[in-house]
Amino acid sequence: MKAHIIYAHMEPRSFTSAMKNASFEVLRAHNIAVTESDLYGTGFNPVAQKIDFTILSGHDFHYQREQHNASSFNLAFSPDIVGEQQKLLDADLIIFHTPIWWSGAPAILKGWFDKVLAKGFAWDDSRQFETGPMKGKKVFFVTSVEAEETDYRSAGRYGMSLPQQLFPITHSTLSFCGFEVMQLYVVYGVNENNEDKLEGEITKYRQRLNSLLAIPEFMR
Repeated sequence: MKAHIIYAHMEPRSFTSAMKNASFEVLRAHNIAVTESDLYGTGFNPVAQKIDFTILSGHDFHYQREQHNASSFNLAFSPDIVGEQQKLLDADLIIFHTPIWWSGAPAILKGWFDKVLAKGFAWDDSRQFETGPMKGKKVFFVTSVEAEETDYRSAGRYGMSLPQQLFPITHSTLSFCGFEVMQLYVVYGVNENNEDKLEGEITKYRQRLNSLLAIPEFMR
């Protein structure tokens, strides 16, 4: 098995970064080769634009049409996009480490979805969900929020659960491309001033990831 981590936080001392580092430690302890996309660290540009392609179709510019065209010409995308796509192709397990901002992904990760999960590469009109090109690849989406879990209920402040809020990502984006999306992993009540709680949550996460990697079916 090969793993790939997609990390979307700008602060190396953040809880998100600590959870990401725990993923590296556990994966390497299981002798799993792991790569990383540090979106802020590498300055990934999330803005979709013409320079994302090395060949243009010549028609009026339409981003998804150009994606499909680029996929037809042996990945005629810009080098940064090709690099991200190749990491996905090489990986069996993809772990996302990201905060949640305004009930969704940070703009840099949303832009990664827009640009890297391109039409013709990660999906097209006839290949979606169970027939999507990313079929056979597992996704583990790991995040944290400051609010308590009780706030994410129908009667809570946010009016719905966090899995419901993130359904457009986990289902309509990742499952849509064929990824097998595992149960969302969320740490609630994250307070940077409570170091004991954070250390405990990192320990729990290590245990969870270790338990998944011990399942023979998961490792296939």
